[in-house]
Amino acid sequence: GALVVYTEGPAKITNVTFENIELHQSDKYPINVTVGDNSKAQISDLTFKNIMIGGKNKVRICNRSTVGGAINGISFENCLRDEKEVTSSRVLNVLVSNVNESNIQVVWNQP
Repeated sequence: GALVVYTEGPAKITNVTFENIELHQSDKYPINVTVGDNSKAQISDLTFKNIMIGGKNKVRICNRSTVGGAINGISFENCLRDEKEVTSSRVLNVLVSNVNESNIQVVWNQP
């Protein structure tokens, strides 16, 4: 992936913003947020703002933890997917695994 937040340990990752980035092509997931199998990591409050995502590969948000790891508070603000305004998870083309979709917010507020 091009923008990756991935952990296998007990990390606490919070308040991270990726902003004003153009992703033209990715061999796998252009954006990949993953908590590994044996990780107790807590990932929260990640913001992807003004990101232009090209290509057909899915955005991945995946919690593989079997020991209490969690992903909460992921937001996509004013992003474009293949030049279309990202106004929903469907337009974003997101693959979600073991994460409550209510923890993923998609916002388009540009005029």
